[in-house]
Amino acid sequence: MISLTLNKIYDVVEQDDEYYRIVDDTDEDYLYPKSMFEVI
Repeated sequence: MISLTLNKIYDVVEQDDEYYRIVDDTDEDYLYPKSMFEVI
């Protein structure tokens, strides 16, 4: 289950070529594909 809110700004904890590690709405950090996000 993905625990992200549309249009919310998330801080990236770590990244590699394909994924961002983000603390999501459950207050846990998980890897999410970069394609799911827009860098601002």
